[in-house]
Amino acid sequence: MEQQDIGFQEVAVEGQNLIKASLFNLIVIADNLQRGLMCQELVRIVTEKFPCRVLFVQSDQSNQADFFKTEHTIQSIGSGDTRVCFDQFTITSSINQLHKVPFLLLPNIMPDLPVYILMGHDPTQDHVILPQIQKYANRVIFDCESIDNLQRFSERVLTMMHDATGSLVDVNWGRVKGWRDVMARVFYGDDKIDQLNQARTISISFAGRALNSQPQDEIQALYLQAWLAAQLGWTLDSVEKLDGHIAIHYRSHQNSITVTIAPKDTDILDTGAIFSIEVMTHAEAHYLLSHERDRQLVTVHASTLERCEMPYTIFLQNYQKGTALVNEIFYQPPSEHYPAMLHALNNPAWGQGL
Repeated sequence: MEQQDIGFQEVAVEGQNLIKASLFNLIVIADNLQRGLMCQELVRIVTEKFPCRVLFVQSDQSNQADFFKTEHTIQSIGSGDTRVCFDQFTITSSINQLHKVPFLLLPNIMPDLPVYILMGHDPTQDHVILPQIQKYANRVIFDCESIDNLQRFSERVLTMMHDATGSLVDVNWGRVKGWRDVMARVFYGDDKIDQLNQARTISISFAGRALNSQPQDEIQALYLQAWLAAQLGWTLDSVEKLDGHIAIHYRSHQNSITVTIAPKDTDILDTGAIFSIEVMTHAEAHYLLSHERDRQLVTVHASTLERCEMPYTIFLQNYQKGTALVNEIFYQPPSEHYPAMLHALNNPAWGQGL
């Protein structure tokens, strides 16, 4: 692979003199073709606003031979006088050749610029590439397609966060940012928080097929309820995987709270995105926060035995994809609520119940 000059320089592309720029290094690691497509979409969104040196590693699990291919291309963004180009190095490898990858990545990292690593799988299960390059990274960003065991996953990530020199960012945590903000707005103040602690049931629905829901579709809903439990200090009693939904049983002081998670057939949201949250308290207070016809608006209905509030809407930024998600996972400081949520999931009940 050809080593390129670093910094800003003029490069001739299609007969034009263009500025070549890199604000940071972005190393992308995808362990299968499907996750590679997801990572490519994130890279496209990032580079539209922030040109960077991209080093893309694609593992080809279908190729059993000793396959190893490298390619260097010049990508461009913008048009006319605002057009800017950047380097992209692509490595495609069979699994048994992945040990060669760090030796090609490290010489092509631009010095004195931040290094971000984007992974399309569980970083705690990468034992070949990541251990060799993580110490150079300012931030490791990962998007798990599925989680084998929530309790073991949470334990591994907490250990990795403790040992890492840079920050660790979970894309699925970033995707629930909008709903965390909505819950914080609706249940603001001691009176509203007391009502949450007095909940009898909390029902969370997510976009998915009721008859064909996949385990990975539940991740955002599981994260959201664990965040609530961690912030409110609830104690986990048990987790049950029932027909078509998950039931989680908590205690808040002397109060029993049952959280249910179930798929909702809808075409207005991406699969896995939260569709609604419904809270019923022991005192018969009722809250329904739900999408209706617009993916960017959440309608809030609230009532008690004494009164019924006028419904109102809250704008919900699209953290499933796009610039809001990129800004959250690349540029925002790590949230202290994330490790607290992982501690809530680091309970044997999560390993036994799902």
